[in-house]
Amino acid sequence: MAINNNLLEKALRHAGGREEFERQYKEIKKNHFYIDDNRVELLQSFDGNWIAVFNSVVVANGKEYDSVAKVLANKKMPAEETAIRFISSK
Repeated sequence: MAINNNLLEKALRHAGGREEFERQYKEIKKNHFYIDDNRVELLQSFDGNWIAVFNSVVVANGKEYDSVAKVLANKKMPAEETAIRFISSK
């Protein structure tokens, strides 16, 4: 599937340019890897919860996605860099 160059350029401008987009991508990727690499420890405290990780730190958690998203919005956390995942032992 080919990407329309106009749409790609518009998306990159919205993100702040290619370099900023790449920085944000690396940050969210790092936070997802943190969840994967620390799953066992995270399950001990957050089993059955949504967690939000920014800078390799759990910055919010809760039973409902919306409550976690609301905490992030109140803290003005950058959604494009914050990994949000449901973590469960099941």
